[in-house]
Amino acid sequence: MQKVWIEYLHRLSSTVQQLEHQIRALSKRVDELEALSNNTTQIAEQPPAPEDQQKAPASAPPVPDFNQVQAPLEPPAAPIQTQPGDQRKSSRTKEEWEALIGGKLLNRIGALALTIGFGFFLKYAFDQDWITEPLRVIIGVVTGILLLFTAARSARKGLQVFAQGLVGAGIAILYLSAYASFNFYSLVSQPVAFLLMSAVTVVAFSQAFRYDALAVSLLGLLGGFLTPFLLSTGEVNPLGLFGYIVLLDVGILIVSLRKDAWIILEPLTLGGTYTIFLLWWQNHYTTSDLAIALAFPTLIWLMFHALDVQRLLRRVGTSDEMQRLVSVSNGFLYFFVLFLIINPESTEGFSGASFLLGLAYFVTALATRRGQSWTETHTAQYTLTALVLLATATWIQFEDFTLAILWTVEGLAIFTLGVRRGIPYIWKTAFAIQVLAFGALLFSRATFFFFPIEDYTPLFNMRAAAFAALSLTLVLGSFVLRTSGNNQYTRLSEGMHYASLILLAGLLTVETNDLFRMMMIGESEPLQEHLSFLRVISIAAVWTTLALLLVWAGIRTNFKSTLYTGLWLLLLGACLGAIRGVAYSPIEQFQPILNDRALVLILILVSTIIVLLLLSYRRVVFEWLPELGMALRIAIVVLILTLITGEIRDYFENAKFQIQHNLSLTDGAGELEQLENLKQLALSIAWLLISIALMAFGLWKRVRVVRVEAIVVFGFAILKIFIYDLSFLGTLYRIFSFLGLGLILLAVSYLYQKYKTVILKPSTSDSSGHSPSQLPVKE
Repeated sequence: MQKVWIEYLHRLSSTVQQLEHQIRALSKRVDELEALSNNTTQIAEQPPAPEDQQKAPASAPPVPDFNQVQAPLEPPAAPIQTQPGDQRKSSRTKEEWEALIGGKLLNRIGALALTIGFGFFLKYAFDQDWITEPLRVIIGVVTGILLLFTAARSARKGLQVFAQGLVGAGIAILYLSAYASFNFYSLVSQPVAFLLMSAVTVVAFSQAFRYDALAVSLLGLLGGFLTPFLLSTGEVNPLGLFGYIVLLDVGILIVSLRKDAWIILEPLTLGGTYTIFLLWWQNHYTTSDLAIALAFPTLIWLMFHALDVQRLLRRVGTSDEMQRLVSVSNGFLYFFVLFLIINPESTEGFSGASFLLGLAYFVTALATRRGQSWTETHTAQYTLTALVLLATATWIQFEDFTLAILWTVEGLAIFTLGVRRGIPYIWKTAFAIQVLAFGALLFSRATFFFFPIEDYTPLFNMRAAAFAALSLTLVLGSFVLRTSGNNQYTRLSEGMHYASLILLAGLLTVETNDLFRMMMIGESEPLQEHLSFLRVISIAAVWTTLALLLVWAGIRTNFKSTLYTGLWLLLLGACLGAIRGVAYSPIEQFQPILNDRALVLILILVSTIIVLLLLSYRRVVFEWLPELGMALRIAIVVLILTLITGEIRDYFENAKFQIQHNLSLTDGAGELEQLENLKQLALSIAWLLISIALMAFGLWKRVRVVRVEAIVVFGFAILKIFIYDLSFLGTLYRIFSFLGLGLILLAVSYLYQKYKTVILKPSTSDSSGHSPSQLPVKE
């Protein structure tokens, strides 16, 4: 009866607090109405709204009937509940804090103190030899049972918190008694002690259910996982140990399944299970234990995974974050254990296990998918886990170019699925796999220089297959994005197309390089020098040829990425050919005009002219067209200068080499000097003639950029004649150089003066040589 009145007084106190809150709300409302009445002037200026459109003022909290509050003193049916509309929960009162500390916290501390005191009692009784050993254990068991019985009676009287403390103390004392019976007194065997502590664990969880006490269940969990350590004799029976852990986990998971609010038991159970397993693996594992070492973690993974799937199928869950944490931790720990056990024995086996685990997660994603949605959190988690495990299985089994090829194929398949289904996280994961494939290709040991070169077969090798596979998958992926109908993918599609073309150019480059490296094996030093020279200019020729094809394809298909890649590749090829082609190597093998250097430079020159013509006569829209047209014209002039300069220089250098090789230095000194003078004179004349030709073409076609190029070449010729020829050439050669220069410059000056109105008149074509009728129009 006393308890009933205490509960009633507590409820009455809560009612008074609610009334105080309502009175404060009414006072605040009255203040607002008084402030509103002081503003009557502003209100009068506004026309009244129609009656049916006027909103009722916010209703004040209803005034409570104090007569009902002071009704006859009977315990109310239920305490006043806070309405859902309340913005925040009121804080605890002083009385509630006092009840919390005095009724609950002191109860827990008292139970702990009782347990510790009983433990000290057992130890002291053992040291003092007061009572016999069996009697000490019996006292502990009886004390524990009495505490559980007292807790049951207290619970029936409504003292739930007090009962929970007694249960915790009783369970702890029972654990200590069972432990002491084996470890201290050796009264029972290890199996019997194991059975006793397991029984205490079962009692702990049953009591936790009975009193709805998470603290008691945590105590049972702790005791359950400490039992193998407390009863250890140094010799481990893995079958018995893991059988006990499996039964313990099953019990705890059943508790967690029935009590969603106790989900904290799951990560603790998972952590305790793998802690015991890893300690056993580190201290006792041998290869003879392989079967049980694989069976136990597999069974644990299945148990936790099945629990997670069961919750998803029930569409219930108290804490989604905690469930995801347990699910991810379960998969990670299982994969880690498989790595520790299988990988040292068989890499192929570990790869297969990873693949099967990934397949299991993918099947789970399909089974738990709600409707046709792939975007739910758990579905995304399972799907991503499956994709990661699939890529990891490939990485474990393969390496270098084979790994790159397989990753590209997997990435393309997953990428297509993600884009077609409109699932961003899937195609983004596939794109990440493609990046990994590129990394595997880039960092393989034979990517840039095939090793060993003796085994090299042009184009028919794994490196070429990897380059081609990655380039092709990027092209197909770009096509998938373009045909998806989503304009947001435009930039990514263009980027993938650029990357595929760069990989294609890289493939041809490394293949050309290694082809000449293979040809150099076992050859003489002069031939190796010539092959090394051909290797560089051949790469320039390959770039130019590929560039011509890309430009043509880009114009035909109106793909900017194809056209721009081709144009930049053409400029790179022209620069490389001009830089390396200026001097033939080795000079003793040079033949005027009929040599491979001239052939390559002519090929590059013709390709550049064809590209310029294609850009001039095809109606396409590209922003960089004028600037690129100018750059291509400059490249043509540079190539012409390189070809003619190289041929003249190498002709005289070859003649000088023959003289040095056949005559002594003293006998051929005069001839060498004469050849050097002739070489410099021929170069000056050639540059002047090229300038004249460019100027004539620019005047004829009225293209300013060509005339500017002619003036630039004139400038180089002038600098050479005034600086080098004047300083180093003989008198006769100086005369010819300066006379020729003077006559040519005067002629050009005369033409500019006489026809300046025609020459300087605005050109009918732009700087790139496009007439107005040929201005690009987008097809």
